[in-house]
Amino acid sequence: LPQMLCCGNRNEPAPAAAPAPAARGTSAVGVGIVFQPDAHGALQVKSLALGGPADKSGQVQVGDELHEIDEHFVFRKPVVELAPLILGPIGTTVRLGLKRGDLPKLIYVELKRGWTMDSSGQQTSMTWAPPLPEKTSVRGFNQS
Repeated sequence: LPQMLCCGNRNEPAPAAAPAPAARGTSAVGVGIVFQPDAHGALQVKSLALGGPADKSGQVQVGDELHEIDEHFVFRKPVVELAPLILGPIGTTVRLGLKRGDLPKLIYVELKRGWTMDSSGQQTSMTWAPPLPEKTSVRGFNQS
């Protein structure tokens, strides 16, 4: 299965240089986006949690390509390095720089963190907006 990053509370391993949010004494939540690397390593939005921060904003679209997180250039960075940048305390803001199609400039979206999965790996009170990539699964994904 392709490696994916789901911006919820997923206990993703953090790189040694950046402690996981839980290690800083906070409960980490995300913005309800599933990213998946394309053939060249660029992370693309593959799915949104319906009712999550990204979905509610109306500014994030399936196919958008992630280039920046809070002014950190993250284009083609490994997924494991991005989770600590996107996840954070509930109610805090994260700024994403997204490339959309052939637009010449990045689209900047500020999202308030507030989406999570419960301890069983199920999303909390949300379903996912298709599509998920073929032969890919996310626990709690509801295709209906």
